[in-house]
Amino acid sequence: MQNILLTGAHSPTGRAGLAWLRETFPDAVLFAASRSRVVMRGVTPVVLDLSDPAPPTLPPLDAVLHLAAVTPTMTSDREAFERINVVGAHRLFRALTYSPGAVFFNFSSLSVYAASSRPEIGEDHPKTSTEPYGASKFAFEQVLAELADERALCAISARIPVLLAPGIGSNFMSKWRDALLAGRDIVLFNPEAPFNACVWWPDLLTLIDTFRRRAATGHVACNTATTCAMPVQLVARAFCEAFGATARICCAPGVKPGQLVNSDRAHGLGLPARTVLDAITLFAEGSRS
Repeated sequence: MQNILLTGAHSPTGRAGLAWLRETFPDAVLFAASRSRVVMRGVTPVVLDLSDPAPPTLPPLDAVLHLAAVTPTMTSDREAFERINVVGAHRLFRALTYSPGAVFFNFSSLSVYAASSRPEIGEDHPKTSTEPYGASKFAFEQVLAELADERALCAISARIPVLLAPGIGSNFMSKWRDALLAGRDIVLFNPEAPFNACVWWPDLLTLIDTFRRRAATGHVACNTATTCAMPVQLVARAFCEAFGATARICCAPGVKPGQLVNSDRAHGLGLPARTVLDAITLFAEGSRS
């Protein structure tokens, strides 16, 4: 691959993705897109704001990794999710050009799903129509499916759960990490509920690499998660052990039923079948390094 675009390049996952791309494709031109200029050896910065109607001028792309999005931690403006995550992204990617068979890896979210009493979340699970962030992520998946058919792209939307990556913030496991490092208690809801809705960041890179080697044109969406689910309370205990910390674990009754994530489709496409415990251990090791 010669020309590769990564959006959301200033995020911790974006920077980790750039480092992986630079190592995996040393001869490629890496375009690092973000609202502010990315300074990193071996990459070409692209200043990009999805709310800006003027797209950047780029050569035909062989691959896209799309991480950029406005999230609930960034704004409470419900209209911003549609305006940026759907309309802005649609405008950008329709304006760009692609090499034949280009690969498009879209970082979607499990937030696309509606609340329900089903014990397991598969790709056919009902989609949300009330939660604006999740609705915007699903709407862009539909945009990408249409674009993939029109431009003969090999596209995948990976629905990401709790992402475990060094430097990551804003999810509940990163808050557990911060609480442990600060000597605070960990508070759990639904402590007995089974849990597997997390994924170790480098495993997504393995999925990207495997998918791009054997992909056919069109679009596929898949859930990502770990295997060997554990009750939330045991996950928290393993988390403390992995970080070598002691903390009081406080339990409170939950208001939502526990649900498992079915990620069989992603494993078939190349996502490693990593256990919850292994993912937590790697996250702790990466956070300490």
